Amino acid sequence: MLGQATCTRPPGDSLRFGLASAPITLDPRFATDAASERINRLLYRRLVVFDEDSLPVPALATWRQITPKRYEFTLGKEGRIFHDGTRLTSVDVKATYDFILDSRNASPHLDRLATIERVEAPDTDTIHFYLNRPDPLFPGHLSIGIVPANRMASGHDFNRSPIGSGPFSFLDWPNEGRLRLARLADGRTFEFLHVPDPTVRVLKLLRGEIDMLQNDLPPELVAYLLSLAGLLVAVGIAFPLGIFAAVRKDTLWDHLAIGISLFGVSIPVFWMGPVLILILSLWLGWFPVSGREELASLVLPALTLGIALSAILSGSWGPAACSFLG
Repeated sequence: MLGQATCTRPPGDSLRFGLASAPITLDPRFATDAASERINRLLYRRLVVFDEDSLPVPALATWRQITPKRYEFTLGKEGRIFHDGTRLTSVDVKATYDFILDSRNASPHLDRLATIERVEAPDTDTIHFYLNRPDPLFPGHLSIGIVPANRMASGHDFNRSPIGSGPFSFLDWPNEGRLRLARLADGRTFEFLHVPDPTVRVLKLLRGEIDMLQNDLPPELVAYLLSLAGLLVAVGIAFPLGIFAAVRKDTLWDHLAIGISLFGVSIPVFWMGPVLILILSLWLGWFPVSGREELASLVLPALTLGIALSAILSGSWGPAACSFLG
């Protein structure tokens, strides 16, 4: 789940993302920590990625198993231009994996690729992986970002100046707590800021100092954000409903507003939740039933909390508005 600030930002302004931990390295041949892996997915393309069921699916290349100990990967057309303008070929794939397989380079990925005996690139679009033993799960191991072979040969520092073929390009990394990337599709700048304390991250989100944050929040902070969202829903419903009833006093609309308030007060929250799930999730399919992966997951809990509270508030604000309006 990503938290997102409600205020709008000027077009072209950078989006700021609050991270619990800063990336350690932007070189995919050495990255193992979660923050580095997430950032590197933006910067580099890989042969294989995982779908929502955690199954390997083609990314840069499709594959077929020729023998139990030999796999052939064929590069597709998408994602094959590095950020320096050169074209990604099988030579780059071979160079990336040869580097990892060389124990002198001390890559932490060597152990999981230990079944690879050798890598061959017979043409610019084809890579053959020869194994020292059969491994039916082998394609799932090839999820490491591909780096350009010519840059590797020149000793380029991918950690501080990454060059990949991913959807984002590197801008700068002025300090460990601030990293800037540019989205190639529209040139939008994204800033990744290290804010280790979850409470501070939430406060920065609410104050507009960051625009998004990751989902490693403790339960009490999630409950706080849900309560705040429920309050916003309640005020958004109750205030206009109370004013409308006051302006249309003793009319059908006034009685309808009172009926809606009574309906909301009389329905227990534990009953309102399943009703909203049945209607908005299972029947209409507008929102997920549960989860913490996206902002849409917050809508049903916020509505459940907000509707009951809005009924109480509208019942109070209606008479108050009548007195104010005379």
